[in-house]
Amino acid sequence: MMPADDGPDVAAEPLVVEAVCDIDVDAIVAWRRATRGPSLSEVFAAYSAGIRAAAARIRSNWVPPHSS
Repeated sequence: MMPADDGPDVAAEPLVVEAVCDIDVDAIVAWRRATRGPSLSEVFAAYSAGIRAAAARIRSNWVPPHSS
């Protein structure tokens, strides 16, 4: 009785593993944000940017008190 032909012998054929290098990173980040929301580092970065902007506004509008 002959064994069934299941295709090429894997041990005899070299396996080629190709890395996917052309994935659009922006698309991956957009998908993750859409499915999971922003990461903690993104939340804290936005929060600190808001604090820095508010501090810059206060510094730019600050007028020293008049001395009598």
